[in-house]
Amino acid sequence: MNQTRKIVVEHDPVDRLPEVLRRGLEGVHDVTVTTEEAPGIETGAPEAAVPLTAFLGAGKGFCPEDEAARFIRQLRDE
Repeated sequence: MNQTRKIVVEHDPVDRLPEVLRRGLEGVHDVTVTTEEAPGIETGAPEAAVPLTAFLGAGKGFCPEDEAARFIRQLRDE
């Protein structure tokens, strides 16, 4: 069974937060920080280890460079 991981830290000083998370909290001294996994994302999934370059050329309409050049020349010459 998949359990959602959740960490709650109460009364954490605002100055420990990254700057982007401190925006709008001027004048506040302590916060409650809740961290949990994003739904639908499994950490350690094999797909996460696949580099983006592995998908180059996998999309619809991909063809080798020489075929593309030949096709473009053919269109140009028509």
